[in-house]
Amino acid sequence: MIKFFRHIRKRLLSENRFSKYLIYAIGEIILVVIGIVIALQLNISYTNKQSQNTIRKYLSELKKEIGQNGGIVNGWIGELNRNIEVSNRYLKIINTQTPNTVQDSTLINMIGELGPTNLYPLANSVFDDFNSSGLINSIKNDSLKRAVILIETRINSYNFAKEELVESWNKQLLPYYTKYANLMQVFDSIQSEKIPPSYIKLDRVDFINNKEFNNVIMSRMITSSNSLYRLERIKTRFEALQNDIDKYLETND
Repeated sequence: MIKFFRHIRKRLLSENRFSKYLIYAIGEIILVVIGIVIALQLNISYTNKQSQNTIRKYLSELKKEIGQNGGIVNGWIGELNRNIEVSNRYLKIINTQTPNTVQDSTLINMIGELGPTNLYPLANSVFDDFNSSGLINSIKNDSLKRAVILIETRINSYNFAKEELVESWNKQLLPYYTKYANLMQVFDSIQSEKIPPSYIKLDRVDFINNKEFNNVIMSRMITSSNSLYRLERIKTRFEALQNDIDKYLETND
């Protein structure tokens, strides 16, 4: 093809047909430009296809990660519901007009049941990789794109709930137990070490009809309730995002 065009160019020059040569040269330039444009379009099309394939892989892995996190969140929703139920049950027991009917063993069991709540961290490695790749903005569905971007907000909300629960234990319940409870009566053993018997009696007035302890338990219930609200919203958003990813993968095959 190149020899063919070169032959035409030489013939036009040898015949001194400059005007036709000029038209030919312009046409040749146009053909070259068209060729470059076509090549660029093909390259862009190939790159876009590769990007969309990569996005599909990320979304598929992200759905798995969200599913795992949803299981963790759902488990802790059950645990927080239990926290609230147990806290309320013991509030009814220790607020009584007949305090002598409350057994010491009941108070010891209460201290054991009203323990710390430490939420497991959520996985975010797939989301972090996806976010770092810069491909989230190339998701074709704007609604799905926003939902994926908001995963970071959901994880931050979960971590906030986790920190609130840890703080409630560290700054309220644990200090109260350390000062007024006898934790040796709560545990039979720790790891393989058997706890020796304790002869220190529990001071019942520190727990029964005690305003300070009531407020500590109420604070635990409020914190658990706030965290429960956050986790239920996160669970709903995760479930909706999984469905949106499924629809996107089906329609953008």
